[in-house]
Amino acid sequence: MNRQWFWVGSIVAGLGLAVGAVLWFGPDVKAVQIGAAAPDFKVYDLRTQDSVSFRRHYKGTVTLVNVWATYCIPCKVEMPAMQALYDSLSGKGFKIAAVSVDVVGPQEVRQFADDLHLTSTSCRIGMARSSRITRPPVFPRASW
Repeated sequence: MNRQWFWVGSIVAGLGLAVGAVLWFGPDVKAVQIGAAAPDFKVYDLRTQDSVSFRRHYKGTVTLVNVWATYCIPCKVEMPAMQALYDSLSGKGFKIAAVSVDVVGPQEVRQFADDLHLTSTSCRIGMARSSRITRPPVFPRASW
């Protein structure tokens, strides 16, 4: 019985050390505050085939950042509603930044957008270049 508690204690201590190490040596993550500049990240724009800085491209606009994937059924369902939202508010400076986190090629992602009849001006269809975007920051009314 004592040997069993030794192993349980060792595992708990090891997990505690691992969590402590991650918190101490892990990446510096800053919370987004209301009124603060939004975190910047870059994606590959499928239309221009260029890297796009979100902070620079969307500065001064109200932008809905939508992180999606072609295999995501809810994503497919929500796209027409976002297109309608863009159509009704784009004249007032509203933009949508739709960022794909797919592992498929750019052609498949572009075909997905074309199948849903997303206009070239409504959504900036891009593919994330790094795994950082797969866990996007939350933007509570952040200013670009």
